[in-house]
Amino acid sequence: MSRLEMNDAFAATVAAVAPVILLVAVVEINNHRKHVGRVYEGLERRMAAAASLYAAGAQPTREQVLAADDALPEYSVLSWRDLSILVYVVSAMLACAALVYAEVSALHWLGTPKAGPDPRLAEHCFAAVVFGFVWICLSPALAMYPMLLKPRWLSPATIPKMSRFDRDVRRYRQEVADEAENARRADE
Repeated sequence: MSRLEMNDAFAATVAAVAPVILLVAVVEINNHRKHVGRVYEGLERRMAAAASLYAAGAQPTREQVLAADDALPEYSVLSWRDLSILVYVVSAMLACAALVYAEVSALHWLGTPKAGPDPRLAEHCFAAVVFGFVWICLSPALAMYPMLLKPRWLSPATIPKMSRFDRDVRRYRQEVADEAENARRADE
């Protein structure tokens, strides 16, 4: 890569482009804010229900498990689509920080009398603007596609309870469906 140098035109371009990219990034982040909140709230409620149903090794009845499942939003702990949120949030924070850095640096350089070419600053500003631009282009994918995540409230103790809860829900729903089918056949 060729050596970049700060000059008036480059610094002015960075000072003009960085806030535009930052504004688009903030709008993109805000568009996903409500979804992020719903995902965390739904998963926290499901985890709390599973933890309380299976507390101290308890075996809840079919009716208790199905009632708890009916009261919760539809959600799976292994929904990779929603587990990409951590990567999305961290990358959004990094993009915003890089763009703010580029903006402030370019403005500082422009305001410094007889500022030199400062190749390092030019490269940092260039990298920040490119990172911000790439983030804007990729952020919808980051918000939608799977990335690994281990939430702070997901402990090794809750995973078996959540798995057991989901297994019991599937088993009990099948039992209810089978009973309804048998009752229908008996009525015929």
